Formats: sequence, structure tokens, C-alpha cells
Amino acid sequence: MEYTLHNLRQEKAQHRPFNTQHILSSISFVTGAAADMTFRNYDFNRSTSYIRKRRLVLRADSIVILLCFVSATLSGISEVPTVATTALVIIYCLHRLLFDRTYSPIFVLPIIYYVYASVSGIVFGGHGSIWQNGFATWAAGEGRIFLYFWPFLYYVARSTTGAQSLGPAEWSTTLKAISLIVFCSTTAEFFGIATVYSSHHIAGTVLGALLIVNYFTFLNAAKLGNLVFLMANAVLFLGSNSRTSIVAVFIAILLCHLVKGRWKSSAIYILLLITAFPLMEATFPAQFSRLSSAMDQGTGTSIIANFSEAALAETPRESSSAWEVSNFGRLEGNSNLAIRGFLWGRAVREFAGSPIIGAGFGRYNDTGRTFTNVLLGEVAAEATYNNPSVHNAHNSYFYILAETGLAGLAIVLIVFGKLLRHWMWQSGESDKYWSSIGLATVFTLLISGGTDHSLGAPAFGFTYLAVVGLCYFQTRAKGTSA
Repeated sequence: MEYTLHNLRQEKAQHRPFNTQHILSSISFVTGAAADMTFRNYDFNRSTSYIRKRRLVLRADSIVILLCFVSATLSGISEVPTVATTALVIIYCLHRLLFDRTYSPIFVLPIIYYVYASVSGIVFGGHGSIWQNGFATWAAGEGRIFLYFWPFLYYVARSTTGAQSLGPAEWSTTLKAISLIVFCSTTAEFFGIATVYSSHHIAGTVLGALLIVNYFTFLNAAKLGNLVFLMANAVLFLGSNSRTSIVAVFIAILLCHLVKGRWKSSAIYILLLITAFPLMEATFPAQFSRLSSAMDQGTGTSIIANFSEAALAETPRESSSAWEVSNFGRLEGNSNLAIRGFLWGRAVREFAGSPIIGAGFGRYNDTGRTFTNVLLGEVAAEATYNNPSVHNAHNSYFYILAETGLAGLAIVLIVFGKLLRHWMWQSGESDKYWSSIGLATVFTLLISGGTDHSLGAPAFGFTYLAVVGLCYFQTRAKGTSA
């Protein structure tokens, strides 16, 4: 550490500012180094030499992914980290777009979707939700999509600058720093010391995204330290109480193995899954009961009945909140999923009224829609009056179809389709590592979209989608190393 402080003095002597980046980098470096020294023989001289060559700081590419996970983890304490991180990456992305003319399709498509959603909301009256509910409420509800893509876009923009990818030492330090911060925060919440996560959904996305990374890190380098981090991550993840993330992550990793043709790994992984659920039942019985109730026959019956009622109703039933559906819907089995059946059916009904361009962004479940035409380029829905609600359909595909139609969903799916195509046949040890993480994470997002708004909620954007962006950067930047 003396050597590090000596270099800091040299930096100051050379009139290089000691800014926030240095502070964050120092924190993450010390945390990661401590973890390394705990679980394996840590070559401190080699690490300080590496940091010295990197001018004593972890680069912004490491800091952004660290900030994304810290922001999501501490969302229950304060929204300031999330707002600050979003502002930083938006400023960088807009600078690249406006001044450096970054026009790669995978960067521009999300921007096009934002423009399309904005125009759709203005034309069809969805913007009325902002003024009647207040901007903060709107941004926390239907407006969340405008915060979703930015961490991902940051890394896509970085991949066009000719920047070098994260090296093994820098990535190892960053990953261990993130893991320790998340593990300590989650443990504190489990024991009632502090409420760090704003919801169990965010706990699931943070621990799920991290589990994917730690899982493939262990497969890439089967070391004791990596195994310890993976096991700790898996136990905490099972206790997160997020059914969506638990099911989606486990299926996504298996799909990744199958797509990559790793039949032996697939068989071993299935055996691990078989043992994971008895472990969950013994360790977290309440969470296991909540997960298993989703497979109850009564749950399926209620979902189908509520879906049919909402989709085929001549006069739609409005609800100011999702739980309000419990006043008139069927609730046999798991009531939470039963209610979602109604929300899905409602979205399908709205999509059927305007399949090309939707009912208008922000108009899901708002009252007063009169469908007048379904042709592209003409008014599709007229808002005679507005009773805005900010809950979503709990299904990204139905939700996007309902509000922005086939045109909106096509833009979003093209982005993820390009990512899948990019990673499907990656070769080389480093590319296999990053492409596996990227594939599994994209699969997780697509699977999660069946029961949650994983293709638009910031909780998914600051965790899964940020990891996707980093993987894209690592497989496109120069000097990639495992």
C-alpha cells in the first residue's frame, strides 16, 4: 500500500487531479485485493505493478459496472446512487451520439425506441399521466423504460472507441469487489440489520446477474476462491424470494450450455439443479413454498380464467393497481400469478385494438380509449379522458405490444436478436467466457419477460443488461483476455 500511496503523490505532483474516479477505484481495488488475499495466494507486487501501469485507477469501464450493482443493491436506502449513475452514463452516451457520431445499429435502436415511445405517448395522451400523477410517480412506473437501456448503451458506445477490454487482474478485482459488497449487504438484510434492497425483485436481479458471472468464472478457472464466491452467491440467491429470477437464471444457464454444445456440462448442471431445490426447501422453506405454489393446478386454472375474462370482455375493467384485480378476479392457487393472468389478458385486448402501433405509450390500463383505426400512420386510439395508472402487465411482451404494438416490440427484440447472433459462435477462450455470460444473461432477460417487465424495468437494466453491455464490450474491444 505504501507503493500505491507513493504513486498517488507522484500523480498529484504531475498535476493529475485526484477525482471521484480515483476514490471509487481505490475502494474497489482494496476490497478486491482483500478478497484475493483471503482465498488464494495474492501476488501483491504484480497487482500494484498492474495498477501502476493503469495510472493507479480502475478504468471507468470497471467503475460503471460496480456503480450499477451498488446502485441496485442500495436502492432501499437511497435512490441517489441510481440517479447519479444514470446521469453519468446518459451524459457520456449523448456525447458519443451527438459529437462523436456513434451510429452502430445496436446503439441507435434503443434510442429509436425511446423516440418512438415518446412520440407515441404524446400523440395518444399517455403523457397525461405525468401531469396528473407527478413526474416522480410516472418515472417510477410506466416511465421507467427511459432509464432502462443506458448502462448497456454506455458499454456499446465504449466498444466503438478502440478502447482496450478489461484485463484479467482488473476484472478479477472488480468482480470480487462487487461480490463482497453485494454479499455483505444481502446478509445484513437477511439478519434484519438494514433494509438495502427496495424490493425482492431487485434482490433477485442483483444476485441472479452476479450468479451467472460467478458461475462461468468458476468454469473458466476452477479455483477455491471462485468456488467459495459461487457457493455463497447461490445460497443468497435461493433466499432472495424472487421466483422470476430464480427460474429464469437456472433455465438460461442450461440453455447456454445446450446452445454451445456442452453436453457434459449440461448433464452435470442438471444434477446440480436437482440438489439445489431440496437445499432451498431446507434452508429457505418460505421462499420454496412461494416458488412451488406457482406450479399448483389451481394457479393455472385461475390464470386461464382471468386471462380469458380480460381478453374477451366487451367493456374492459379498469384497476388503479394490480392488487385491485383481487376484488373481482379468480384467486385459486397462487393469487399473485392469478392476478397476472388478468393483466396479461387486458394487454392482449388492448393490442388487438391497435396491433401495429399500439394504444399509445403509457396508456396501458388508462381509461377512455376509443379505437378508431388500426392502420399505420393514422390515429389508432383517441383518449376521451384520462385516468392514469402506472402498473404494468407483468409481461414485457404483452405490455410492449399493448402500448407500442408490433412496431415497438420489433425494435426491442431486434436488439436482443443481434446480441444472441453476436455471441452464438464465438471462439477463443476469452470470447467463450464472455459470450457464455452474455448469452445466459440475455436468455434470462427474455425468459423473465414472461412474468415480469424485464425488457423495460431499471432493476433489470442496472443488473442483467449492464452485464450484457460489459460482455458486448469485452468481445468487441481490443486486447480481450480471459
